[in-house]
Amino acid sequence: MTARGLGLLTLTALSLLILTAGCGPARPGAITPTLPPASLWQLHYEAGIKAYQQGRYAEAQTQLEIALKEAEQLRLINLEDPKAPPTPDPGVPATLKALGDVFMAQGKFRDAEASYRRALEITNNTAGPDSAFAGMVLHSLGVLAMKEGRMGEADLQLNQAARIEEKQLGAGHPVFAASLKSLGDLYAAQGKRTEAELYYKRALGLREAALGSEHPDVAESLDGLVALYFAQGNVAQAKALHKRALAIRVKALGPDHPSIAASLEQFAAMVRGTDGMATAPVGNGGAASPGPR
Repeated sequence: MTARGLGLLTLTALSLLILTAGCGPARPGAITPTLPPASLWQLHYEAGIKAYQQGRYAEAQTQLEIALKEAEQLRLINLEDPKAPPTPDPGVPATLKALGDVFMAQGKFRDAEASYRRALEITNNTAGPDSAFAGMVLHSLGVLAMKEGRMGEADLQLNQAARIEEKQLGAGHPVFAASLKSLGDLYAAQGKRTEAELYYKRALGLREAALGSEHPDVAESLDGLVALYFAQGNVAQAKALHKRALAIRVKALGPDHPSIAASLEQFAAMVRGTDGMATAPVGNGGAASPGPR
């Protein structure tokens, strides 16, 4: 498993722990002779996450859609009030969040937004609107809004996500760092280069401290600085940082991962000075990590 995979599994476990805190046991909607329903959900969910990590988006979507159907058969019993209607299993919003990430990677923005909003609605009604997972989903919605050019909405959602994540997870958590990186992307896209650099550097420092200097999320933070330095005319520093980011990705993800080709293509566009890439953030806007960040 790559360093990225290890980080993602850790964050996935964290988000599910947050979602299940204080909940009772799951009530299965169907029983199989081989695996309990929760295990079936986990089997397909993890297969979907792995496929996403490897850039096999169609397979990831298929696996996560199966996982969602399995999760929707589960219900949580309220131990304090057993007569209350069971609530959706935490696997439902977790899978919806992961599906949204897959849809966004495929450019299916309408499907992505629908998945994120459903995940947020369920989370708000169960874990609460100030829960860490709600912050994660808000972050994804903010990235999506930015990709679609809805900058004001993106600003509100990303800042709200960062506030929630910092409060619930702490200022040194990589989830919080991801929102800072996305805020850097937003400000870079708006031409606010000073603010963008501050957010990029803070996110980079947090990720290096929390994940290690060779984690792919560190490369993502470096991407933002690469684009920013190109826009400022600091070509030598931009090239040096791009070289470091590329080396991280090749080592962690393998030379055939789709992010390698995308990074090289975007870097080449910046070098040529075409397509406005010199002022656009490189990378995925902080939404590459599939599943609950």
